Amino acid sequence: MYGGVIGSTGVLSPIIPGKTPCFRCFMPEPPSSGTIDTCDTIGVLNGITNIIASYQSTEALKILTQKTKNLIEGLLYIDIWDNNFEVVNPSKKSKCKACSDKNYEFLNRKDEDAVHLCGKNSIQINPLNKEVSVEHIMNKLKSIGVNPQVNSFFIRFEIDDIIFTLFYDGRAIIKNVTELNKAKSLYAQYIGY
Repeated sequence: MYGGVIGSTGVLSPIIPGKTPCFRCFMPEPPSSGTIDTCDTIGVLNGITNIIASYQSTEALKILTQKTKNLIEGLLYIDIWDNNFEVVNPSKKSKCKACSDKNYEFLNRKDEDAVHLCGKNSIQINPLNKEVSVEHIMNKLKSIGVNPQVNSFFIRFEIDDIIFTLFYDGRAIIKNVTELNKAKSLYAQYIGY
């Protein structure tokens, strides 16, 4: 269930593999770095986030309950400032790298990734092929005097003013850090590679 927001605009699209156009059908190549606005540069009007999230959850319920007759077909574009709602309905591309060629280059990347999370003073670390041993991490943290919170999705702990949220697939969100290299170093120090 794709969704995104920036400024006063939002888009969403239910993507059903093999049936609907995939995201690469909409956008065959990602834009070059620095060529489009981001929420860091122009912000996000808070009302659009609620609208897009509401549409996403409703469309997901339609799919889960197999009531897809009224499912949005295509990409819904909403601009709440200009009161513009429209559906862009591209056709499934016969030469699509993802859905016709089965080339999933972004899923099959060969290196880890670290990215700034927009407006959150946080960095997400996404290492390759890294599953977390909860027992190992818990023992490691307790040995240095850290008492983490644990649930069925993640381990959360705080060291000084840095807050770590470590998901069991190895991804981590490190809050109160702004430098990618520092976030990677903290990940290596407290979680390990």
